[in-house]
Amino acid sequence: MPFAGGASALLAALLFVGQCCGRSVTSDARATLEADAPRAPGSREAYATLLYGDDFMLGVRVLGQSMRETNTDRDLVVLVTGNILPTSIETLMSDGWIVKRVDTVFNPAKGPHPGGFPQRFWAVYTKLSIFNLVEYDKVVYLDADTVMTKNSDVLFSCPGFCATMRHSERLNSGVMVVTPSKMLYDDMMSKIEEYPSYTGGDQGFLNAYFSDYMNARVFDPNDTSQAADAKMMRLPTSFNADVGLYVMNSNRWMIPKESIYIIHFTLATFKPWNWWTPWIIKETKVWLAFREHLPKDSLGYSHGMTPFQHFAQFWMVIIPLVAAAILVRRYLWGSGIGSAFRPFPSGPGSPKAGGSGVVARAMVPRQFTGLSIIVGFLSILLPLAVTFSIVPKHVYPLWGWILAYEWTLLMHYCLFGLYLNWCYRRGKASASPSSQVYKVSGLPNRPWRATLKGATAGTAALVMCPWLADILLLRSFVVKVILTIFVGNAATAILTHFYASLAVRWFACGKCEGYTKSNSLLP
Repeated sequence: MPFAGGASALLAALLFVGQCCGRSVTSDARATLEADAPRAPGSREAYATLLYGDDFMLGVRVLGQSMRETNTDRDLVVLVTGNILPTSIETLMSDGWIVKRVDTVFNPAKGPHPGGFPQRFWAVYTKLSIFNLVEYDKVVYLDADTVMTKNSDVLFSCPGFCATMRHSERLNSGVMVVTPSKMLYDDMMSKIEEYPSYTGGDQGFLNAYFSDYMNARVFDPNDTSQAADAKMMRLPTSFNADVGLYVMNSNRWMIPKESIYIIHFTLATFKPWNWWTPWIIKETKVWLAFREHLPKDSLGYSHGMTPFQHFAQFWMVIIPLVAAAILVRRYLWGSGIGSAFRPFPSGPGSPKAGGSGVVARAMVPRQFTGLSIIVGFLSILLPLAVTFSIVPKHVYPLWGWILAYEWTLLMHYCLFGLYLNWCYRRGKASASPSSQVYKVSGLPNRPWRATLKGATAGTAALVMCPWLADILLLRSFVVKVILTIFVGNAATAILTHFYASLAVRWFACGKCEGYTKSNSLLP
């Protein structure tokens, strides 16, 4: 039909403009998209999750992939709120999700935190919208930081409200089974301003709302008949395996691994899509395996990659190497760094015979050592902060570590190198005929060899610090933390020595060169 063709063309144009502008789709276009979303014929049960920012987009996609690989035939529904890119909507639909736009339920700030809630929880109360999915008889909700390792359709047999009990006799809202009800949902909405939340989010509210939940019976997936008359039931740990407890138990599960249905990555800083997470959580490999199976997104990228991640894994790896080569060739080679790779000449009057070259003793300002140590560690901490801000956190772990080391070390040595150059020039400017130095004949020998030794030792210390426990095959989380702290302290001591000694050496070298030049001993 001409009208249908024109409508399709108009919709395509709207999506194209939305992509180019980087904004969310318009409400009309979004409504059309969602109306066209696939739904299993006669389906009255669904898995659901929440997406209120593109930061969790990759998590939602991997969760969907894990559920599809368990061969479930239930609907996959994603509740969307906030500013989600139109390309993300398209990708979710192509992945098989039913995209349902819902109004944002803003956090009422009833928690103990400054401002009432952690910033990342600004829209987490929107999760309560699952109770309003009245088009379904039963909904199993999963957070975007979970993955399903076995078919979990048996959860739809759990009656009423079901969740997993955690520490301190509190339920965890990362995996829930709910029976949608408009009356129940409206009652919840009327009480969110009234009930406190110990987490500052929906989980604290649900614990207050279902205050008698701790007395609920445990759901037995092998005997669903015993649950027929229950209003609430507790899910076994196997349906919400907390990776935090896994880490604290030395990267071992407290229940048989083969009995686990759903893994929940509960640690806020160590979500499975962050490249640094596998360093502390070995079970991230399960999540990464599902990521590998992701189909292409609406832009044609595989494995959940983005254009910036592709840029990072190629150009951001090459740029530091090229920059380092240019800096060495243009600025350092002409300053004599090549002498560090040549053996010292022997004989009277040679730099080797002269102990530390042209300088046996030089006076430096009293506060010089402390200043050098402070500058040295700032030249590490600042690059670390910059590195974590420029390296995409969703890149694969191997590339994340490569980028982190390359950019941190490049910026560190550039910054501290500039400081050593300042020390050298400061020493040269302070030289006078009365300077207390002993000279030898010939040109001064600049401390390049000591500088390279310091750089090598510092690099080795920084590289080894996080990995020694893995090299020694130590699995215990506590042992790993203790060993990392120990190696970190050793690295700090090594770096402290080199920061102080190299600054003094370069200051003294400049002072000696200035003295020699002022006395016309240089050609």
